[in-house]
Formats: sequence, structure tokens, C-alpha cells
Amino acid sequence: QRVADVQDDWPSEVRLLWRVLHLRSTAREVSGLWTMAPHMLQDLSSLSSAKAAGSGDAEKAAAALPVHENVLPGILASSGTLCRSLQRALLCNNCQVQDSISASSYVGVCADALNEIRNGDQLSHVRVGGAGGPAIHRLVKEELAI
Repeated sequence: QRVADVQDDWPSEVRLLWRVLHLRSTAREVSGLWTMAPHMLQDLSSLSSAKAAGSGDAEKAAAALPVHENVLPGILASSGTLCRSLQRALLCNNCQVQDSISASSYVGVCADALNEIRNGDQLSHVRVGGAGGPAIHRLVKEELAI
């Protein structure tokens, strides 16, 4: 049986996640998944780290979870404009970005959130980790200086 034959039986969130992971989604689909089931795109292992560190507000801790590095390529490959809350999560939630991801592509999909950060003078809120993090930080600083 082919994947296409069984996809109709999958919950809509699972179908959307499959499309993201296979670089076949639009920004509208990614944003929809982020809105209805953000946990499917987040690195939930960070939640246990936050709990261990004593973060009391579970809802606030969940909102600050990074986007999982395995879904980043699919998010960046999606066509269109991502919702602002996802853009902000990509820039501010300490996502672990592999060096194979282009800093300009990463920052490019976060244009709306970057404008908010610029207007609010919130450069200190930008937190991106991993091997690609330093290049993204440099590019964000350059963009905010313009």
C-alpha cells in the first residue's frame, strides 16, 4: 500500500506534518499546523529541561519551546509567508539550527517578526542556537542596523 492510499485515514495534523517533513507544504499549511498543534513542530525534550529548571508556568514554558530542528528544512522550504507567532518562535525560542541551513533563508522567512523586533528594539530577545546560530545572529544584527 502506498502512502497516498492511507493518508486519508490520518488525522489532518499528521497529514500536515508529513507534508512539512517531506518539503511539500505551503506556509499557510505550516502556519495552520502551528496554530492548531504547535507541539507537533516543537522540540518537546526542551519542555522537560524547563521543568527540571523549575519553570512554574507550564503554558508559558510550552510557548517558549524551540521549533524542532528536524522540521526546520520543511518550514523554510514552504512557499508563502509564515504566521508571525511561528516567525517569532524561529527567532526567539533558541531553535537549534544546523549549519546546512542558509542564514539568509532562515532570516528571510522571519521578515515580519524581524520588523517587530526592530521596531521594539528587542535584539536581546533573539536566541538561535546550533551550528548555524552564529551566522543567523550576525545576519539579524546586520538587518536590524539597516
